Amino acid sequence: MTSAEGTRVEILQLNTGDRIPGESQGLTNGFLYWKSIHGELLKYALGEIKSVDYPNPLAPTLENISAIESRMKEDTIPLPAFDEDDDSELPVFLRLVRPTFRSIRNTFRAGISGFQDWTKRFEVGGRFLDGNTNQDFVNVGGKFYRKMGDWDGQLEFNGQWGQSDGKVNSNRWSANATYDYSKEGNWILFAAVKNEYDEFENLDYRGTYSSGLGYRVFNDRDRRLIFRVGPGATHEFFRNPQNTRTTFDSFGEVEMDWRVMERTMFETKTTIHPSVEDLRILRIISNHGLFFQLDQEDQWKLKLGVRLEYNGKPNNNRDPSDITSSVQLVYTRK
Repeated sequence: MTSAEGTRVEILQLNTGDRIPGESQGLTNGFLYWKSIHGELLKYALGEIKSVDYPNPLAPTLENISAIESRMKEDTIPLPAFDEDDDSELPVFLRLVRPTFRSIRNTFRAGISGFQDWTKRFEVGGRFLDGNTNQDFVNVGGKFYRKMGDWDGQLEFNGQWGQSDGKVNSNRWSANATYDYSKEGNWILFAAVKNEYDEFENLDYRGTYSSGLGYRVFNDRDRRLIFRVGPGATHEFFRNPQNTRTTFDSFGEVEMDWRVMERTMFETKTTIHPSVEDLRILRIISNHGLFFQLDQEDQWKLKLGVRLEYNGKPNNNRDPSDITSSVQLVYTRK
């Protein structure tokens, strides 16, 4: 914004109390790029920002801001510098524990800052009955995406818990991570880790580790079709009866997101784990979802979902198949 007096400046106010005059350069992947009045290009996560004050007719201009800063320095009594890492004035006990606290603090700050770079999607659905029948069922899930140079990261979790007349009848949780690497073209290298717990499959833990090659047929905003295949290994802990099983597998996966209509998306991921040692050990996990956009910003959606899990050789007295259908409310933050 310009006037006869010059270019008006914006004021960036941080949560720390710092006020930085300058001009916004744009918002990308959860970061605000800011050009200070001295020409420095700065980068701040949204969580670090309290507000941005825009110019008004009485705001200082770029032409006279240096004079204002000089006058403020002359009229201000300097305060002694404070170094938050200076331990010299602390009691001995605090000097011993402070390095540990500082390490935890820095790790937490880095984690929060990095998490803001991920696209985040949260899902929740449930059914609750109280009266002649007492039933509760909750289905929750989440997906997180991030592109890091030549890497694409995808984290996801899902869980179901239910009870009927005070007796738990569903308790299953999973957490997965997939990383794709692609320098150029459609071919990728991938690494995947999948973890699962299912009380009613008598499964205390199942961990599957895989890596190999993949191919992106489509990979854009409205179409995503990826194939992955490679070797893997699965480690399982069962109970009732106690059983530990480690198998070497082949890994195959098809992942697809497809815009059916302007406000409707279809999403599916099917993973197959055939054992290379025992052909009876075949596991298939297939998740399907139809999403209906509820707002103009594409943040809120309604999801109709179906999950199929098949285990060709389950633990004793357990069925090989589980099918779960759900209706969930979905929120996405980009």
